[in-house]
Amino acid sequence: MRFNFPLLLVLLSLSFPSFGLTLDDLVIRDGLYYEKFTDVPFSGEIDEGLVRGELEDGKQEGPWVSYHDNGQLLSKAAI
Repeated sequence: MRFNFPLLLVLLSLSFPSFGLTLDDLVIRDGLYYEKFTDVPFSGEIDEGLVRGELEDGKQEGPWVSYHDNGQLLSKAAI
C-alpha cells in the first residue's frame, strides 16, 4: 500500500499537540498579551526554555517557573 507523502505529513501534523509559544511570538497591547497579527487575547502555554507559564485571556495565570542556565530552580511564582 503506497501513501501519498504530503498527505501523510498533514495527517501527522494534526495528531501532534502544538508546542508552547515564546514571548517573542506575542505582543503586549493595553497590558494584555496577543499573538502577533491577531486581535484576540492569547490563551495558552509559554515556554521560553528557562521561563515557563500560562496565559489566559492575555493575562498571566497560575505558576510561572524560572530556571538557572544549569537547570536549577531560580523562582516559582503563582500569579
